[in-house]
Amino acid sequence: MLETSSCATHQQLNADVDQQAVYQWIEDSGGIDIATLANIYAYSSEADLLQAAKNGDSTAMLALGINYKWHAIHENFQADRLRPKDQPDIVYTLKPLDKNIMKKARYWLMQAALNNQLKGLSELAFSYIDEKNQSESIKEKQTLELNFLAYFSLVDYMQPSSEKTMPANLFYVDDKEKQESLENKLEELVTQWRKDRLKMGQNENLELNPSKEVMQYLKLQRTLCRDTKREHS
Repeated sequence: MLETSSCATHQQLNADVDQQAVYQWIEDSGGIDIATLANIYAYSSEADLLQAAKNGDSTAMLALGINYKWHAIHENFQADRLRPKDQPDIVYTLKPLDKNIMKKARYWLMQAALNNQLKGLSELAFSYIDEKNQSESIKEKQTLELNFLAYFSLVDYMQPSSEKTMPANLFYVDDKEKQESLENKLEELVTQWRKDRLKMGQNENLELNPSKEVMQYLKLQRTLCRDTKREHS
């Protein structure tokens, strides 16, 4: 077992924790699942979703954000994952990125996350991949990748822990400059997250009720050796 005074390797992390219990908690803690979301909002128009979101419905915020994220790069508004299952297959037409629609998507996905729909943050993170895939600028692609990793790290940061530290997810283990940029961006996101949650009268952390196995995993994860590269399967 890992000594508390040492750092952990990824092999130790995988060996010492019930991974299946952790993955199940991650799946369950994200808020409403996509299948249920689709069942509720499959026939909702943009106007209906917008009204429900403005009235404080966090699931409507999530559905609206997902649809906007889709519509930012497709001609139709409704995302494929949220369309009615009894509809015939649809031929979706891609379009150049509409940054105004993507801005709406990111706003509502963040609002969903702030209102305890954690999937909003992962959806928001992947919006930067959608934008990166349409960019032709190397510099812009790097910035979009940084935003993607920062928002994904924000999800990690918000997990319950006895010690609040920045996540140990070292995406740029071979590039100290990029790693520093990522940590600075994450710090910026965390600061804004705290301000927004405080305005809402909420705690910094979402109420995710982690199991004992998850708490053990999170404790070890935050002690990962900084010189340990993440293994790829």
